[in-house]
Amino acid sequence: MSGRVLVLGSTGRFGAAACEAFRVAGWGVTAQVRPGAAARAPRGAEILETLDRTAVVGAARGTDVVVHALNPRLTSWHKLALPMAYSAIDAAEAAGATLMFPGNVYNYGSGMPAVLDETTPMRPSSRKGMLRVEIKQRMREAAERGVRTIVVRAGDFFGGGRGSWFDLVIAKDFNRGRITYPGPLDVVHEWAYLPDLVAAFVQLAAARDKLGAFEIFGFPGHAVTGHAFAVAISRPAADRADEPGAERVGLSLAGAARHRRRQAQIGHRRGPAHAIRYRGSTSAARPWHFSLTRKRHIAKVSRIS
Repeated sequence: MSGRVLVLGSTGRFGAAACEAFRVAGWGVTAQVRPGAAARAPRGAEILETLDRTAVVGAARGTDVVVHALNPRLTSWHKLALPMAYSAIDAAEAAGATLMFPGNVYNYGSGMPAVLDETTPMRPSSRKGMLRVEIKQRMREAAERGVRTIVVRAGDFFGGGRGSWFDLVIAKDFNRGRITYPGPLDVVHEWAYLPDLVAAFVQLAAARDKLGAFEIFGFPGHAVTGHAFAVAISRPAADRADEPGAERVGLSLAGAARHRRRQAQIGHRRGPAHAIRYRGSTSAARPWHFSLTRKRHIAKVSRIS
């Protein structure tokens, strides 16, 4: 099943990838962008150039799915995250459309267990985590009013373009032979390969009529320590080490101080690996393998209650 989708925040990393995935799958796509950003809108989409809430709600009419991909800057999160969620809810409600939202693991807090499943309680330990829990509650309330809602929970993105702290920080100087990891190397972090994540959104949107009023899905990604991540990223350089002019990639913690606040907000933790594993999932505990190639990981999602 396909139809028409409105992607809010379509010039962001997730929004742009979602627009492309839906377009390739045969959906009609409306891409909402801020005024002045039409030139950056994804190709093949009808452009909605506005930040006006009323205009967004009006443009949503006739769509089947609304994807909430609006993501304010970290410094503005506490002010804008909830109003943006309300706009997405209003648009989906006015259109009688299904609302889709990319969730994450911040909700669970720094004391999260080794594996997250459908019984894991949410105990946020950061302001961003608390806001994420509140957004989820507002969406659940909307679902009770008849707005079918699908949340897909995943880790931080890699692949599929630029814009996350993977490419802006960790691998920024890769071609200069340096990796900068912004935190302790024994801390585990959850990652999601973006092209597979947006493919999962398309699959779930196509099956929306078979789903309940409020569904949360876990996207099993890659739970890995900073040390293992750095070693994996450096592998392509090591393979080229014997080539003329090749440089070995070294690991630097020089950026750690600049990103301490970021660590506090996203809930880095020490201890055993945490991974997303929900009912029906078999992939969360698999060995983590990563290389800078075009080979894609297989998308797998599993429903949780």
